[in-house]
Amino acid sequence: MGIAYLGETKVGSRDTVEIEFTMPTGVKRQFYFDLSSHLLLKESGATGGRYAEEILYDDYRPENAISIAHKTRTAPRRNEIYNIVVNQISVNQSIGERVFDFPIKSQVRLPDLKQLFKEIDANQKVGGQNKGELHGSALQRKKRNMTAPGKSRKWSARSTPFFYLNGEEISTLVGEDGKPLSAEKQAKQNDITKKRIEEIQRKQSKKEEKEEKAREEGKDEKGQ
Repeated sequence: MGIAYLGETKVGSRDTVEIEFTMPTGVKRQFYFDLSSHLLLKESGATGGRYAEEILYDDYRPENAISIAHKTRTAPRRNEIYNIVVNQISVNQSIGERVFDFPIKSQVRLPDLKQLFKEIDANQKVGGQNKGELHGSALQRKKRNMTAPGKSRKWSARSTPFFYLNGEEISTLVGEDGKPLSAEKQAKQNDITKKRIEEIQRKQSKKEEKEEKAREEGKDEKGQ
């Protein structure tokens, strides 16, 4: 990794020093540090080689003697700006995976599986409200097949609705090349998806049992 000093510049009304990092792949990213506090105020860099993403940091406050930004303004893509306000910060605390789940208000709940398979069996196109229920839209995943020299290349399309369960993607193939699967092929795909769901649910159940046991053992030790 290469690091270069690019000089002093302004971020808003504040004086900063600009440092540029160059990754082994050639990707460059700029970091702007406040001259007086040395805190990071801004970082930027091209995403996908086209659009320059910017992240601004503000409202630094001490948390366990560590200065942490409580406000962030980010523009990950063109015409998109997100203002993030942090209400609570814990330093060096144990955090369960569920903490990182999407808030319930914005999270799409797991669909009713019987209804899901019924829709898949009927090979209905996923659209409108159904897209939200599946936590995603029907994907067209195109794959190029190489043919003999001198012949044109062919493309195949796979239609795959998907949703997320415990952070893992679950998808089901419902069509190929613009046509629904046959009843036999669809039944096999549905069986694969069902087994995948059951596997994830078993893993989650074992994990929760293990965590509960650890909590109980911790209580016993404290009681002694």
